[in-house]
Amino acid sequence: MSNIHAQRQSIISSKISGSTHRKPFILFIVSDSGSGHRSAANAIIRCLHTQHAEQFQTEIVEISDTIGPIGKFLGFSFNGIYNFSLKTNNYWVEPIVYKTMLMSKDVLLPIGIFHIGQYLKKKRPDLIISLIHGAHDAYHSAI
Repeated sequence: MSNIHAQRQSIISSKISGSTHRKPFILFIVSDSGSGHRSAANAIIRCLHTQHAEQFQTEIVEISDTIGPIGKFLGFSFNGIYNFSLKTNNYWVEPIVYKTMLMSKDVLLPIGIFHIGQYLKKKRPDLIISLIHGAHDAYHSAI
């Protein structure tokens, strides 16, 4: 074990063991369009728990569960269209749907930020890892 790794492990262990505080909570934000986001989150979580067993609490959440009813509807629609286009080899559909979502971002962002803020207050994560391109701004704004 490298000296730096041992120091990090010592710091993490001293902060957590014997402490009355809860384990640090890491929230992973994914989209269930395709399966890459969730697979990547699961791989990171497995690695994290292998390297630092029982020292972190982790949870994976689908982005549409954090952004309110309008966001949930749009997320459900986008995921459904995207997954359908993958299953039927109609890859030309995805850029159209993605561009439409990007164009609506400025209108929907204030609504989504409010709901994200409410969600984060309830969950109280210590670290948020978003595996979705373009979602970082909304989560940063909501903090």
